[in-house]
Amino acid sequence: GVSIEEEMTERNLEDFDTDHLVFRTSLYQFFKESQIEINFNSDNFADVLQSFSEFNKQDFEELHKKGELKLFPEAVLGIFPQSGSYLVPDYENMQKESVFSDLEDFFASKHSTSEEDTKYAFLNRVKEDVTYTPLKMDAYQENALKAAKLGKSLVVQGPPGTGKSQLITNLIADFVARGKRVLLVSQKRAALDVVYDRFDALDMQQFMGLVHDFRNDRKNIYEKIAKQINKIEEYKQLNNSLDSIQLERQFGQYSKQIDAITEEMEEFRSALFDESECGISVKELYLTSSLEDTSVNVKQEYQYFSFSELVDLVARSKRYAAYASVFRAEDYPLLDRKSFSAYDLTALKRMQEFLEEIPRVKEAIATQTKAIVNHPIEIEECISILSKKERAKELLSKMHNPEVYDLFRQLIKVHTRDTDYTWLAGHERLLMNCFKGVGVEQSLSKQEIGPIQSSLQVAIEARRNVFKYIKWWFFSKDRKRVKEVLDANQLKPNRAGLKALIQMVDNRLNLDHNLSILHTKGWVKRYNGAITKGALQNWYHSLKEAFRSKIIFYSYRNFKEYFNTELLSYEELSDKINSLYEVINNIPEAWNRWSIYYTEHQLRKITSDQEWLERVKEILNNDFDDLCDFDKLREELPNYEIKVANEIILAMGAFDNQKFELILINSLKLQWIDHIETKYPILRAVSSRKFKQMEADLQNNIREKLRISNEILLLRARERVYEHIEYNRLNNMVTYREIKHQVTKQRRIWPVRKLIANHSEQLFDLIPCWMASPEAVSAIFPMEKLFDIVIFDEASQCFTERGIPAMFRGNQLVIAGDSQQLRPNDLYKARWDDIEEDDIALEVDSLLELCEQYLMNIKLKGHYRSKKAELIAFSNEHFYQDGLRLLPDRVLINKHEPAIKYIKVDGIWENNTNREEADKVIGIVKEHI
Repeated sequence: GVSIEEEMTERNLEDFDTDHLVFRTSLYQFFKESQIEINFNSDNFADVLQSFSEFNKQDFEELHKKGELKLFPEAVLGIFPQSGSYLVPDYENMQKESVFSDLEDFFASKHSTSEEDTKYAFLNRVKEDVTYTPLKMDAYQENALKAAKLGKSLVVQGPPGTGKSQLITNLIADFVARGKRVLLVSQKRAALDVVYDRFDALDMQQFMGLVHDFRNDRKNIYEKIAKQINKIEEYKQLNNSLDSIQLERQFGQYSKQIDAITEEMEEFRSALFDESECGISVKELYLTSSLEDTSVNVKQEYQYFSFSELVDLVARSKRYAAYASVFRAEDYPLLDRKSFSAYDLTALKRMQEFLEEIPRVKEAIATQTKAIVNHPIEIEECISILSKKERAKELLSKMHNPEVYDLFRQLIKVHTRDTDYTWLAGHERLLMNCFKGVGVEQSLSKQEIGPIQSSLQVAIEARRNVFKYIKWWFFSKDRKRVKEVLDANQLKPNRAGLKALIQMVDNRLNLDHNLSILHTKGWVKRYNGAITKGALQNWYHSLKEAFRSKIIFYSYRNFKEYFNTELLSYEELSDKINSLYEVINNIPEAWNRWSIYYTEHQLRKITSDQEWLERVKEILNNDFDDLCDFDKLREELPNYEIKVANEIILAMGAFDNQKFELILINSLKLQWIDHIETKYPILRAVSSRKFKQMEADLQNNIREKLRISNEILLLRARERVYEHIEYNRLNNMVTYREIKHQVTKQRRIWPVRKLIANHSEQLFDLIPCWMASPEAVSAIFPMEKLFDIVIFDEASQCFTERGIPAMFRGNQLVIAGDSQQLRPNDLYKARWDDIEEDDIALEVDSLLELCEQYLMNIKLKGHYRSKKAELIAFSNEHFYQDGLRLLPDRVLINKHEPAIKYIKVDGIWENNTNREEADKVIGIVKEHI
C-alpha cells in the first residue's frame, strides 16, 4: 500500500484559484506531484456534471482494475461528514500506544481519588473565594460545579430546562479564571452555539474558539487569534485601569459573607429538611399542622412515634379508640374486667352459666343464714366472715372463760375505742406498782383506811418526844387499833413498823384511787375481789381478754345484730357461730370458680345489683367478640399508644373516626415541632428580622459576586494573553510572532491542526477554551492531553466511539446529557454491530450511557423552563421518577389558567399544508415574543 503524507491530507483546496479551469489544472498538478497515482482524464476538464453511477460489486470489478484510482466528474446530493475519518487515526494511535488496558483503566485516569465520595454532597466543600461563576445557578448546578472543582470526573444529567448549558458556562468560566484549558465538545452544533452566545453576553467571546467545520472555520479562528495578538496593549491598558487588588479584596469579602450566611442557612436548611428525627422533615410538619386545631399533650410519648410508620400507627390507634370509646366508658358495666383476650366460645358459655348460678347460690345462702342469725347474709359478707375464720376461733377461745365472757357482755353494752385497750394496759402497770416495796395494806376495808392513816400519823408524831410517846402509849384510845393493824400486817410496834405500815396504807389508798378511776370509765362493774396482786392480775387479764374479744367481735360487720350476747350464753353463741361457718364454708370454692372470669368487684355487683346483672348478660350476648378483640389489641399495643389514644378520646367527647386521626397527627406534629425547634433554635429565627436581613444580604452578596466574578474572569483572561510575553534585546515581542505570521499569511496557510501542534502553549494563552464537535476535535487537536478538562454537552446524542478520542485529550471529564432523550441516530451512516459480545461498551449506543457506568452521576433537579408545572408534570412522573423540583412562574400560577389549550381552527389540509392552522400558530407565537 501507499503511505499518504499528513501534509497532503491537511492541504486546503481553498489555496487554489477559484477559476474552474485553473482550479482543475492545479488539482491535476497536486495529484501528479503526490505519491498517489490517479487516472486524471480529459473528462475532468469538461464543464459537464454526470449523475452518480450505481453498480454492484461484480460490475465494479469488471470495469476497474484492482489498485487503480480514477477520477470521475459525477455528483450525488447527500449529507456526508467531512471529518469522520479523523477518528480512525486516533484509535490507531491509542491501540499502538496501549496506554489503557480497558475502559475501567481509561476512566480511572480521569478521576480524582483523593477521597471517597459516597453521598455526592459537595456544596460545602469548596469555598466561595475560589469559585468564579458569572451566571446564576441553583444548588444542584453548584453541587456539580464544585464536584468538578474538586477534580471529580462526573456525569451530569437533567432534562431540558434544568440549566445544563448554564452549568457548563459557569464551569468553563471558573476553569478559565483559574488558568486552566477547557475543551467543550458536542455533536449538536446548536449546543455549542448556546454556550458561545452566553460568553458573548459576558464579553468573553474573544477567548473562545468555536469550530464547527475545521476547514471552513479556519479563517474565522485565525482572524480571532490575530485580533487577540493585536489587542495585547489594549488588554494591558484595560487591566491597568482596573484596581485589581481592590477587585480581589471585594471578591474575597463578598465570598466570606456568602460562606458565613450560607453556613448558617445551611444549618437552617439541614434542620428544615432533616427527616432523621421523626421520619418527615420539620418543613412538612409546619405545613401540615395547626396550633388552632385540637391537640392533646403528648410530651412524654411523642418520641416513640415515627411518621415513617404513621399509616400502621393511625390504623392501630383508630381501631383501639373505636373500641375504647365504648368499652372504657365510665358507665360501662365491664369496664374493670378481666382480660377477654384469651377467651373463646367455651369461656362465654361458662360466664353465662355462672351468671345463672350466682343468684341461686345467693338465695340458698340467704335462707340458711337467716335460720341461724335471723338475718339473711349476702355472699360477699359471707366471704368476709370466712376470711376471718381463725379470728372467730380466737374469739371463742378467749370467751370460753366465764369471767371473760361476763366482762365481754358488759363491754358490748358500752362504747369503747381501740385506744382504750392500750390505756387499760398502762393502767394495769400503774396498779401493779402499788405492790412494789412493802406492798399494800390488805386487812382493812376501804372505809377503815382513812381513820387508821390519821392514827398512824399521831403515833409517828408521839414517837418524836418521849413524854408524848408515854402519854400516847398509856392514854391514847387508838393505840390498841394501831397495834392490831401492825399485828395483822406482821409488823413490830416500833418506829420502823409504823413507817412500813404508813407506806402500806399509802399504797392501799393509791390502789383504791386507781380502781376508782377504772370504775369511772363505766366499762365494767367495780372490782370486788381480794386486794392481792395475784387476784388483781387475774381480773385485769380477763378484762383485757374481754377487750380483745370485743375488738374481734366488732371486726365482723354485723355480728352485734346477728348475735344478741345479752340473751345468749357462751355455749349458745359458740353453737351459732360454728353453725354459720358450716353453712358458708363451701362458698370459697364457688367464689374461686366464678373469679376465673369475674373480678371481686364484678361478683359483688352481681350478687347485690340485679339491674347490673341483667346488663352484663346483655353485654355478653352483644359485645363478647368485640371485647375479645379489644383486649387482645390492648395487650399488643405499647402503653404509650394506649395513653395517647385515651387522651384524645377524652378531648373529643363524642368519638369520631376522622376527627380522632386529625387530633392524633396534629398533636404529634406539634410536639415534634417543639422538639426539633429546641434542638435547632435557628428554626425559630426564621420569622425574625435577623433572618430576613440575612436573606437580603445573601442575595446582594451573590449579585455582587456574580458581577465581580465576570470582571475577574475578563481581567484574568486578558492577563493570561500578555502574562508570558517575551521581548528580544531590541524590545521587540518575540512571543506570538510565529503564530501571527501563520494566521495572517495569504498563501500556504497551515491547517489548524498543525498550528495547534506547533504552538499549543501560546495558543491556549490566547484562547483558553475551545468548542468543537468530536470529529473536529480529532481533526485539529493532536492526540495528547492538552486540556485540563473536557466537557461533553448533549452526550446522549453522541455515539460512544465518537466521544472517546475527544475524552482522551483531557485530564478530567464532565459529561452532560439526558438519558431520557432519544439515542443517537445517523441515517446516512452505517455502524458495525454484528459482533455479539457482553462487553458493556458494545451494548450501549450513547456516550452518556457508557460514562454513567464508570463515573459519578449527579442529577440537576431544578426545572425552571416550564412556566407552569403541568407542562413538565407528565415527564417528571413517568420519566424522572418525580425527582424534579419545579419552579413555575408565580404570576401565571395565580391566574389559574390551563397550561395547555385546545384551539379549534377550521383549516383544510391541502397540498400537504394547512394554511389556516399555520397562520394561527404564527399569530400565537408572535403574541408570546
